[in-house]
Amino acid sequence: QVRRVDRIAALCRETGLSVAARSAGESASGHAVYILDTMGELKDFYAVADIAFIGGSLVALGGHNPLEAVAHEKPVVWGPHLFNFPDIERELVESGCGRRAATPKELKDVLDEWLGSPGERERIRGVSRALMARHAGSSRKLAGILLGQLCAGSGSHV
Repeated sequence: QVRRVDRIAALCRETGLSVAARSAGESASGHAVYILDTMGELKDFYAVADIAFIGGSLVALGGHNPLEAVAHEKPVVWGPHLFNFPDIERELVESGCGRRAATPKELKDVLDEWLGSPGERERIRGVSRALMARHAGSSRKLAGILLGQLCAGSGSHV
C-alpha cells in the first residue's frame, strides 16, 4: 500500500539495496528497487519490466489484476492471496504464463529462474500473446449477451 513507502524504502536500504520512489520524482535509473507509489500508472510500467509481481497478494489484500502484466507479455507471479481473480489465476497457471508463490522463498526461486532465463521469458511472451488473442473480443461478446437478455426481458427487438 502507498502509505508504507517509507517502511519499504527503509527495508530496502537495510538490505543494501538502492531505492527510489516515483512520488518523489526520482528516476529508477541506477536503483535496484523502484517504488511505484503513485495511482493509475501501474499498467504503463509493465512495459519496461522483465517480470511482474502482483502486489497485495502476499497478504490478504487480493492483489491487482494480473492480466495487465500479461497484456504486456510479461511473466507474472503472485502470492497466495489473489482471491479476487480465481478464474484468471487458474488460466494463467494452466497456460504457463503465470505462477503462484506461496512463500517468500518460492517467490525468490521463481524470480531467480525467470531472471536467469531469457529463453523462458521469451516462451512466456508467446504464451501471453496467444492467451490474450484467445480472449480478444470478449467485451463485444459479453455486450451482445447482455443486450440479448435485456431485449428478451423487455419484449423489444434489436
